[in-house]
Amino acid sequence: MIDPFKHATAIRDRGRLTIGVLAGWQLYAGTIHTLLRPILQGIYAAARERDCNVLMACGVVSSFSPETRAAWPFLSSEVDFVPVGPWNTDGLIVIAPHQGAGDMARYLEEVLAAGHPVVFAESAENRPAISVDNENGIFQALSHLKGHGHRRLAFISGGLGWQGDSRERLQAFLTGCEKFGLETEQRLMAYGGFSTPGGYQAMRQILASGVPFTAVVAANDESAVGAIQALQAAGLSVPQDIAVIGFDNRFEARNQVPPLTTIDQPGHDIGYQALKLMLRRLNGEGDASTMVRVPARLVIRVSCGCPHDAIITCALDEMNRSEEAQEPSVVKQQLIQTMSEAVFTGVGQLRLETIHTQCKRITSAFVASLEQREAGPLQTAFGDVLQTVRLLDEDAHAWQNAVTTLKYWWPMLVEPDEVESYRAEVNAWLDQARIAISECAQTQFLHYSARQDTLTQQLSLMSAELAETLELAQIQRIINQYLPALAIRHAQLVLFESNDDNPVGWSVFPDTSGEYQSSLQRFPTQQFPPPSYYPDDQAFHLALLPLTIHRKPAGFVVFDAANLAPCLAVLRQLTSALERIRLYQEAAEGRRLAEEADRMKSRFLSTVSHELRTPLNLIVGLSEMQLKGSTADVRRSVEKIHTNAQHLGHLIRDVLDLASSDAGQLRLTCEPLDVGEALQIVIETGRQLANDKGLAWRTEISPALPRIWGDRTRLQQVTLNLVSNAVKFTSRGEVKLSIYMEGNHVIIAVRDTGLGIPMDEQAWIFNE
Repeated sequence: MIDPFKHATAIRDRGRLTIGVLAGWQLYAGTIHTLLRPILQGIYAAARERDCNVLMACGVVSSFSPETRAAWPFLSSEVDFVPVGPWNTDGLIVIAPHQGAGDMARYLEEVLAAGHPVVFAESAENRPAISVDNENGIFQALSHLKGHGHRRLAFISGGLGWQGDSRERLQAFLTGCEKFGLETEQRLMAYGGFSTPGGYQAMRQILASGVPFTAVVAANDESAVGAIQALQAAGLSVPQDIAVIGFDNRFEARNQVPPLTTIDQPGHDIGYQALKLMLRRLNGEGDASTMVRVPARLVIRVSCGCPHDAIITCALDEMNRSEEAQEPSVVKQQLIQTMSEAVFTGVGQLRLETIHTQCKRITSAFVASLEQREAGPLQTAFGDVLQTVRLLDEDAHAWQNAVTTLKYWWPMLVEPDEVESYRAEVNAWLDQARIAISECAQTQFLHYSARQDTLTQQLSLMSAELAETLELAQIQRIINQYLPALAIRHAQLVLFESNDDNPVGWSVFPDTSGEYQSSLQRFPTQQFPPPSYYPDDQAFHLALLPLTIHRKPAGFVVFDAANLAPCLAVLRQLTSALERIRLYQEAAEGRRLAEEADRMKSRFLSTVSHELRTPLNLIVGLSEMQLKGSTADVRRSVEKIHTNAQHLGHLIRDVLDLASSDAGQLRLTCEPLDVGEALQIVIETGRQLANDKGLAWRTEISPALPRIWGDRTRLQQVTLNLVSNAVKFTSRGEVKLSIYMEGNHVIIAVRDTGLGIPMDEQAWIFNE
């Protein structure tokens, strides 16, 4: 673990407080994390209400993967780097740090030791923290299972040695079993790591133990989903054979088959209260060990063994069992409470308080319709509620549970002898309400489909434009062009530049449009956001997503935190575009280096050739002078020197031609040739080479050979190469040069008594 800005000077004078948010796991893993998202939404809502800045570090995993990849302000193989740390915040809200890697825990200890304000969004000993009431939630689950007749239970915990919520829920299970007289043992407990694959393996481990049990409680919904999959794979039915209860009430819980009974962890409230607690700390209120508990609530669905309408019917049965007559106001309050809980089991992340308000309105309107014997008040109330549901983009279908509650409960609101006279009217009103809900749900689906089509189309268009650009400066312009259609208020690409041995020392806005002052284009990373980059008259609420290429920090993308859902798609497009630009730049640089190397090679060959030609010209000149007045023996030697010097000169000329040729090919200088005369230099050289090695040299040249059209130097060069190789690889015997006619061709052949060349190597050699 490396803290790149451990000794950096804190930048906090922004006119308002800046709160950073870190999490022990990623926000995005294929899709957005349905527990972390409402926590961040709660922090965002509180920050807007309290007018403070927020920087959220949002980790990313590229696909649906069991890997945990959080975003934190240090360099490590376990996390991705984003600049949200003590140096640019007034305090840090840390969500579930005890589920993270070892480097996170070590870094957090350093931050705490330095005295930087930290609030935990998870149970933490002797630290300011916001946490769901884990013990009460587990107790509710155990009490409910006992009511179903279960006596022997299994438990899937978080991780071995994990602190925080994981440890509290395990301890609550053990304490609760003792409290409620339930049985368990060590072999019925396993660790699921708060993941679906982990829950699957944990349940397989429990089943393999052979210890009987009839119900299982999981420390979170993901582990519960994995447990259900393992049970079904083993041929067991849920809940007929084994009842299952999870914890968290994530969106996925209600979409399981069967729907998962779970303990609600109100993420929005936790996030909201966490920011409020941080502001209290910064204002000197409370102490360093303040613990705020958010109530847990059992959300009854089907996996525990209850029927779909259990919440409604059980509450009604309890009312009917009462021997005393219930006051209308008491019945009405109980109806509102039952309706709220029934609707809550089917919604996504709508807060129970909001549902309660709407259910209170529906109940009051229903009572008015009964009094007036008129459908109008109820129709108006449902119309207003469904309009609110549309604005909040919540699931309208969940409000069918409100109608079902009224269906069971309405006889409690009229005199017993008048029930039958109301029945037809009430049934018609409720049918109309169901139709209105169905129409609202259909409209929501059509709008959702249209939004998805628009999103897909805009992402495709943006992808096409990004694919065509090879300039970093154009990327930000393309992003800005498509943000409105993607329902994103703001997005900014930031790239890292190294500063000495710090790979993330500097940050750069790759935007040359002139929209911002040039002095803001490059700034120290720990000072993000740089002064005056965002308007001083309003708070900023930003989500920072790490941008990595080959697991190395390349930068980050800043989004407005109001709408986190589409940010991952944009990040992926930018990652692909940057990788494409990087590959292009590497290819261009490789080509530049290759061209430079080619130029240097040509320059070298030219220089060497010229350097060789100078002394060679001197040899040729002097040998010509000696030829004019030498004796016969000296003359023969000088002729050989002169001839070979001329041949070497021709070769040097060829080197010069090669160095200056763009195509890398030699130029042929063709002329009519007498083959015997042209190869005389080769014959003399071959004889000398053979004599020097003690070999016999023979030539066999046919008389009356025709003149040929060719390049004298190339012919001499190729033939001499063949002769010299023959001499080189022949230890005894002879080397023979033959020149003869064969059809319309003049054949030049060199034979020797050496080892020869294997047939399988000849093609490779002679194609060189």
